[in-house]
Amino acid sequence: MKRAVSRSVVALVLAAVLVLAAVPASAQDDGGLPIEIPGVGEITELGDLIDIPGLDPLDPILDPVTGIIDELVAVIDDVLAETPLVNLLALQGEDAIDAAVAFSQATYESSGTALIARDDLFADALTTGALQGIFDAPLLLTASGDLDPRTAEELVRLGVERLVIVGGEDAISPLVRQKLDIAGIEVGRVGGPTRIETAADAALQAAPEATTAVLTRAYSTDGDDAQAYADLLAVSPWAAQNGWPVLLSQSDVLTGSTRDAIAESALEEIIVIGGAAAIADDVVAELEGMGLTVRRVAGETRFGTATAIAAERGFADSSDADRLILAEGASVRDDIWAPGFAAAAHGARHDAPILLTNDATLPAETMQFITDGIADNLLDGGPAALCASFVNPLACQAAGLLLLGNLTDALDILGLDLTDLANLEELLDSLGLGDLAAVLDAADGVVDGVISGVAAGDLEALVEALASSGTEIEGLVSGLVGSLPGGDGGSGVEDVVGDIIDGVGGLGDVLGGAESGDSPADIVDGLLGGLGGG
Repeated sequence: MKRAVSRSVVALVLAAVLVLAAVPASAQDDGGLPIEIPGVGEITELGDLIDIPGLDPLDPILDPVTGIIDELVAVIDDVLAETPLVNLLALQGEDAIDAAVAFSQATYESSGTALIARDDLFADALTTGALQGIFDAPLLLTASGDLDPRTAEELVRLGVERLVIVGGEDAISPLVRQKLDIAGIEVGRVGGPTRIETAADAALQAAPEATTAVLTRAYSTDGDDAQAYADLLAVSPWAAQNGWPVLLSQSDVLTGSTRDAIAESALEEIIVIGGAAAIADDVVAELEGMGLTVRRVAGETRFGTATAIAAERGFADSSDADRLILAEGASVRDDIWAPGFAAAAHGARHDAPILLTNDATLPAETMQFITDGIADNLLDGGPAALCASFVNPLACQAAGLLLLGNLTDALDILGLDLTDLANLEELLDSLGLGDLAAVLDAADGVVDGVISGVAAGDLEALVEALASSGTEIEGLVSGLVGSLPGGDGGSGVEDVVGDIIDGVGGLGDVLGGAESGDSPADIVDGLLGGLGGG
């Protein structure tokens, strides 16, 4: 309440400035002045507000009404974006700030706390994944020198009362803090001279009692910036979910400031992310020499490390998840890191693994993770997929098709054929059928029929039609059920189709909610939960 009152008073005073500017000084009535404004001091004349360098009275953070109006307009554009498939939602955004706002809107109806970092460099944001979980707060971004209006509007929409700046004053200028102070928002800061010290400071301040931490490399070794943060894209939701701080180190030696932070902490276990090229075995040995339990989670590539992290979280394949998040893992643009980092809170809140794409393609490890779950996905509708901003639309749509069991169209989009599926033989065995063409035709028929039936609203007629539709679907159902543990192939088509309908059911209710003024987070949850079987 104190924040709301303070911000309202300041907004009214600033609005009065615009009116009083045209009134002779002798006729001006300063009313309730002087007033005390946090971070500014005592204001004795209205003109003092105009003299604050860089202060714009119409800045959205100082004018809540503007933020509310803009938020109502922006919901559909910024959050819902595209739904190219019934199980797929693709967030959009022109830049890093848009991408962070989109994930904030997709995750939170409101939040008393938020994090903010600079939008042009990823160094300070490296460890914000854990902080998103510790504070249950979204990550927002802004330019170093001023508070971006889009971020200001999102702070107003969320109703933020406390904000943690990540990085020093060179990263986020004092002007940004001054505006936040004027708006009545409590502001804290974590930061150090380098990204490594910023991570250590955040760990000691935000999670002083944590007994487990994640350790990743701080810098790339081949000039590819993505090498320094790619592992964190997938591990951040895991760290956020468990309240584990993230520490950084040089690859070949344990950085002294990180070693000191560990020595000061209550840590007992370190989870090293990436192979020996990311964090050397000598670093692991030094950690063990400090009396810590160390385990390494890694794949052959950054894409494999992402699926290895998913497995550690309990997701052996796509069928174990109700929701998947796809983030771009290649350096296709300078700010490619932003949506992946901003996805941590969403992945933690919804227990969703993050998988990586590679521009317009799906890496073999990501494709394997998805197709390994195809048999179960065909039975229950499979998980929904949320594509972060900057994910190539082709890769996004291909992933959605694979989750629906439509291998033919998915591989066509990717420019691949069936021989490119490393797990093709296992896939056929899991389906219990050897005739691939029949499997694909039947699977496409079931999915298309269910979607058409849901759209038509006549589910009973749909079930009856599928139950008598012929040997292809009957064979598919028998094969699927028979391949399950303990299955005997005896379940009827009605039972299986009923399960599928349950998995994609609620489409009408969800779309109705999107039109009725539900919050962005509610709409996203409805789309991904109802459509993806979650």
